[in-house]
Amino acid sequence: MHNPLSRASITIIEPLLIGRSFGPNTFPAFNSVIYSIEVQVAYISEALVKPIIDGYGDEIDVKPNAEETFIIELDKVLDDTVFSAGCSNWYINGKGRNSAAWPGSASSFWRATFFPRWNDFDFTGGSSLWLARKAWRNLFTLSGLTMISLSAGLTVWGYTRAVRI
Repeated sequence: MHNPLSRASITIIEPLLIGRSFGPNTFPAFNSVIYSIEVQVAYISEALVKPIIDGYGDEIDVKPNAEETFIIELDKVLDDTVFSAGCSNWYINGKGRNSAAWPGSASSFWRATFFPRWNDFDFTGGSSLWLARKAWRNLFTLSGLTMISLSAGLTVWGYTRAVRI
């Protein structure tokens, strides 16, 4: 039986790097499943999809030591929870590891995945223009309200500069 492991419970190293929703240790024992999936999709988008769209890399790999470190840190937290109290439960897999539950609150899961740890990934290929492509994508994906706010801010800024002159 394979012992499921992953980085941030979402990006899986073997057999190939994929982003998967509801991977190991993402079951929200005290939280909403829908919220948990929304957080995971946001992480997949930020860590795997956007860097490829922007041209930061053509290939993205999770560093094996990053996966191992994440699992060790997670298991330390899980050791102090009811999930590892020595009783039989469905969270514990055949190897004796809790590979189902996230050990904290919804907000702790969100914090753990909001900013990808870019040092945990290896990027290969990509374009030297990735930063310009990212700026261009961000410019055209701003909401209408953001555009109105930005326009108003620039107008006020321009007016205050004109008044000073």
